[in-house]
Amino acid sequence: MRVPFIGLLVVVLAVVTAVMPPAREIAMAEVPIMRVDPPSLSVPAGAPYFTVDIFVEDAEGVGAFEFMLLFDDLDLRFVSVDVGPFLGSSGREVYCWPIVGDLSIQFGCNTEGEDPGASGSDVVAMLGFAVQPGAVGTTDLLMLDCGLATVLGDAIPVTCEGGSVDVVPGEIPTPTPTVPPMDSDGDGCTDVEELGDDPNLGGTRDPYNFWDFYDVPVPTAFNGGTLVDRDKAITIANDLLAVLEYAGTSDGGLCNSGPDHIPSTADDRCYDQDNNGDGQDDGILYDRSVGVTWSDAPDGAITIFVDMMLVLAQGGHSCQAPP
Repeated sequence: MRVPFIGLLVVVLAVVTAVMPPAREIAMAEVPIMRVDPPSLSVPAGAPYFTVDIFVEDAEGVGAFEFMLLFDDLDLRFVSVDVGPFLGSSGREVYCWPIVGDLSIQFGCNTEGEDPGASGSDVVAMLGFAVQPGAVGTTDLLMLDCGLATVLGDAIPVTCEGGSVDVVPGEIPTPTPTVPPMDSDGDGCTDVEELGDDPNLGGTRDPYNFWDFYDVPVPTAFNGGTLVDRDKAITIANDLLAVLEYAGTSDGGLCNSGPDHIPSTADDRCYDQDNNGDGQDDGILYDRSVGVTWSDAPDGAITIFVDMMLVLAQGGHSCQAPP
């Protein structure tokens, strides 16, 4: 006997409906969002300082973040960047590196520690800008790229959202906000100290150059030292001797014989080691090149004639006192 088509269809639909879970159970996992906050902001023409936040929503287990924001330098001038409360809410140590260009700010932070990563929604960074003279109208803050990672370095999918600033004609309200003390490059000296004229107090330096204050981790990376083990002062007893431990090493090159002066032992110091587990070569922390004023980014080799002399030239410079 032939089964009527309509009847067969009803039976099939009934079976499919019985085995399908309710629609509310088929929910896609929410993708975290990293965005400019507020997404739209009005500021008066000529404003010397205003801030926007970079905000993350619905994130879980975050151990690191980064973003790249583009702005129009005809309308805005970048002033400062500082890490927000989100990443450190996990209890892990936070360290950051900004890279500032004429039209962009690239900012990333990593963490160290035994605690799990940060979760929830909060501010990851605060950015300060000034309005350029004569600028009026709407200008974009374009989030060109952004990223989140777990404490193990695995990427976390994230959606990036930019924002805009509406520069409106009018008088600047008084009192005008002041720029808070910040350490934009994370080298241990505040921007105020680095812009000062006394090098012994951290001055005559670039507040966006991490490498021009030759303060290094003590104990050394070989013994687990990381960026948090710097003391904001450059001394012979600490920094010069720490750099001396890595003298003669280079990126991809041979190790030195270490403090025991016996080659090929467990005491050897190597540029390419990662004894402190921070994910980068230990030698980078002790390597510098000659800068415009003081030291600059690593050149891949730690030598007596360059690195040791650069430390000696900065001996006694300190940012331990408040600005």
